[in-house]
Amino acid sequence: MSQPAVKRQRNTEMLRAPSVRDVGMSMLLLLAGRASVLGLFPFGVAFFASCFDKSIAYLGITVLSIALMTSAGSAVLTKYLVAALLFWIYTRFRNKENLVLDAACVGGAVMVGGFVFLIYTYVGAYDILMLFVESIVTSLMYIIFKKAHGLIANRKKRTQTAQDELISISVSVGVFITGLSGIVFPYNISLANIVSVYAVLCIALHGGIAAAGSGGLCIGFMSAMSAVVTMGIFGISALFGNLLKSFGRFGVALGFLGGSAVTLLYAGSASSLPVTIIETAIGAVLFILTPNKVQG
Repeated sequence: MSQPAVKRQRNTEMLRAPSVRDVGMSMLLLLAGRASVLGLFPFGVAFFASCFDKSIAYLGITVLSIALMTSAGSAVLTKYLVAALLFWIYTRFRNKENLVLDAACVGGAVMVGGFVFLIYTYVGAYDILMLFVESIVTSLMYIIFKKAHGLIANRKKRTQTAQDELISISVSVGVFITGLSGIVFPYNISLANIVSVYAVLCIALHGGIAAAGSGGLCIGFMSAMSAVVTMGIFGISALFGNLLKSFGRFGVALGFLGGSAVTLLYAGSASSLPVTIIETAIGAVLFILTPNKVQG
């Protein structure tokens, strides 16, 4: 009698038609799928595995394909689609979720997909080394996305937040911002930089000084890995903003701009900074104009 019960438990996630509520997660998956580090794209598979509803896995795999096509082209599709399909198949047979085991499985799925990809692209031992690194990054990002998703889903029931959860939120936001890379407005204004400033300001307003500092560092690093100095800019500016949060959103924005001004003085030239003054000002203005109920 126990076997049929186990079988029913394993197959509770039947495929369904997509609905309006799936738009938000699909957009986040699109951004995560576009984000890259060292020419690798592990974030989309990690987000699909950790947060995306497996009852519409076909939609998730489609969105992931679009993300990869628009950022890396069709060359890398094989690796990540094989990984996503393997993890989805794994979810159909597991009895229950296990954070460590699931993280290891998604890393293993990327490994298998990578070896399939290397069959016709192998150059040397460096490719295998990077595949191992990518698998580890995917496993770690699975845990980070899972913690961030759990915190957001239960935010109304929580009275306090652990430091690792705040860092998970910051890293996740940084990944999504990285997915915006390449979207540039006239006068070379980067959408990713504007959103980065906005996100750091939100953390500075709603978090403590430790959360503001670590959040600014994480978002700065993740959103501009090719310009590590951004990490320091956002970290310092977030601390300045948090110190003035008793004056509300205007105080946070003023403190952030003050921190940015200090950074500018040390840099000596605005042209040497990865985030321009215009982008910082736009992000700060949007933050001030955002209604309280939206930021809450």
